[in-house]
Amino acid sequence: AIPSLSNAATIFPRFNAKRNKVITLEHQIRHCIAGGLEGKPPAYGSEQLTQLVSYVTSLAQGKPLDMGGKPQ
Repeated sequence: AIPSLSNAATIFPRFNAKRNKVITLEHQIRHCIAGGLEGKPPAYGSEQLTQLVSYVTSLAQGKPLDMGGKPQ
């Protein structure tokens, strides 16, 4: 099953031990567009990325932070 984005904003930023770095919601959105959707991700700081982050964040409204959680 493909996870929804309903809690995505509650689980980022998160530490990725494999990459030894913190992954932000912006980074994850760009990664999903480039890898999963095989598209051209919007640039950091672009209006498009800001709008995507705002939308994904709105889906998590009212949900508690879940650092270390998994997409649901």
